[in-house]
Amino acid sequence: MNKSGDDDKNIIDEINNTADPIDDGFSQGIDLDNAKNPENKSKDSVMAQYIKEVKSIFAKDTTIENKDNKSNINETKKVKGEKPSISVSSLLSAKANKTKSNNKKQKAANAITSQISDEAGKAKIIYAKRTMRIWLISGIITLFIVQLAFSIINHLYFSPPSGDSQKIEFVVEKGSSISEVADLLYKEGYIKNTVVFKLYAQFTDTGYKLKSGRYELSKNMTMSEILDQITRGVSERRIINLTITEGKSIDDEAKQLTKNGLFESSKTFFELINNPSQYAEKFVFIKDLPNASERKHYLEGYLFPDTYEIYADSSEDTIIQKQLTRFRTIFSSEYEARAQALGLTMDQVVTLASIIEKEAKTADFKKVSAVFHNRLKKGMALQSCATVQYAKGITRLNLTDEDTNYNSPYNTYLNKGLPIGPICSPGKKAIEAALYPDDAYLKGVYLYFCVADPTTGATVFSKTYEEHLANVDKYRPLWQAYDEKNAQ
Repeated sequence: MNKSGDDDKNIIDEINNTADPIDDGFSQGIDLDNAKNPENKSKDSVMAQYIKEVKSIFAKDTTIENKDNKSNINETKKVKGEKPSISVSSLLSAKANKTKSNNKKQKAANAITSQISDEAGKAKIIYAKRTMRIWLISGIITLFIVQLAFSIINHLYFSPPSGDSQKIEFVVEKGSSISEVADLLYKEGYIKNTVVFKLYAQFTDTGYKLKSGRYELSKNMTMSEILDQITRGVSERRIINLTITEGKSIDDEAKQLTKNGLFESSKTFFELINNPSQYAEKFVFIKDLPNASERKHYLEGYLFPDTYEIYADSSEDTIIQKQLTRFRTIFSSEYEARAQALGLTMDQVVTLASIIEKEAKTADFKKVSAVFHNRLKKGMALQSCATVQYAKGITRLNLTDEDTNYNSPYNTYLNKGLPIGPICSPGKKAIEAALYPDDAYLKGVYLYFCVADPTTGATVFSKTYEEHLANVDKYRPLWQAYDEKNAQ
């Protein structure tokens, strides 16, 4: 037993003099300096092996005797007054306890770390979802703003000016630039902005591809559709010459256009000529004509008679606009100034010219005009047979008392002054006659005339009523014979 105690003592001394690589100086009384001394390297190596074996023995817990011996040794040291030493088993037990404590701490730390990691993971998921929602909402708002801005810009600059689908002739002259065409399109009401149109043409690389020609465009066409037409060129279409003779009324013209196969019916034609609002902006001279509601046809007298080159499939609107454009060209600023000098409006001049056109042949226009000017100055009724014929829709030359008493604002037998509007489409010579009456007949104060020969249109004039009655009696048989053959 004493030997065993001495052995234990030696072992403990060795342990006290050697640094435990596991405990790292945990036990009291262990001299760490020896472990650092280079001279003890071989000793350290031996002792390390020895300690390893001892730990293995005690780990198996196969003996209890050593524990008793160590206790006895310690007791002996206490009796001798020596400092008790730490046994190997105590050291190893402390080491095990510390390891166990460290393991518990490690497990606790691992648990906390795991919990923190879980919480962090949840936070990341919440953050990711929140970020995704923010991006989604921001994207929707951005898309809405972009669509709203696009809609506004499209409405202001790119959309058609109106929903009017009627085809109107538009001419691109040879050599026209994109700027010239854009200005004309804007003036005619086909586009909303010339700058945007030119930029669009440049962007689509079509600005230099313009082809001259006559095109049928409508105001509900987009810029893309317009550019497509005027850059593609005019397809081969049958061209015809349409001649509207002087003195024809709108009813006569409608019958002619329908008979020639240009229109299937005259319904659309009449609807257009009696709806001035769609033409008043472009042709200001027909805006706010007097007695509009009483007139038989609003545009009567303003569809200028001439020969027009048109496409065989031209619309009613195209033909009407051609005639209105021609009228504006004929009734020049010189004519307007002359009308003002006479104290007449354009509408009064056209009305007077239409009566002159129907009453005589071209050679007598200015003489007939002088008679009407003289009667107007004297406040006399014009007593034009042509106005009664228009009001009643007849062509008879020999009028009865019943005819001349027909109640109509066009009847110049019943109403003094000019009728409420033109009765036909006067030509240029009739308009000039209304503005420039024969000066000799003005000064001669001729107040009457009548047809001498219905077949030639020859006219006789007189200054007094008695002379006029004599002429009527003389030529009436000719009128009656003519009516039997031709009149309605």
